Amino acid sequence: MSELPSLSFYRSTSEYGPVPPTVYDQYSQSLMTGIQSQGFYTREIAPGVHIATEGWYFMLVVVHDDGIVVVDAPPTMGPEFNGGNVLKAVRSISDKPILVVMMGYECLC
Repeated sequence: MSELPSLSFYRSTSEYGPVPPTVYDQYSQSLMTGIQSQGFYTREIAPGVHIATEGWYFMLVVVHDDGIVVVDAPPTMGPEFNGGNVLKAVRSISDKPILVVMMGYECLC
């Protein structure tokens, strides 16, 4: 049996400073404002790559030339909950056609 590689290349968390409170406060404030006003929050995290959440689950929305790919659309944003906020969140990002909806898991909680 082979040995596991050394994890010595990982830095200790003590080597990193804390997140400045102003950055966290701005993010949490915009998150709560979006959820309270629309029922969801979206944010672009990279060019053409967005997250959307209702405050519990997150989905990924990728916009490219041909259309949109949605990954892990949360059940709590579906038509039975929050008035179908998955489509509203996607449409707040782009009006391109939705090409694929991929689910990476199924929660039967």
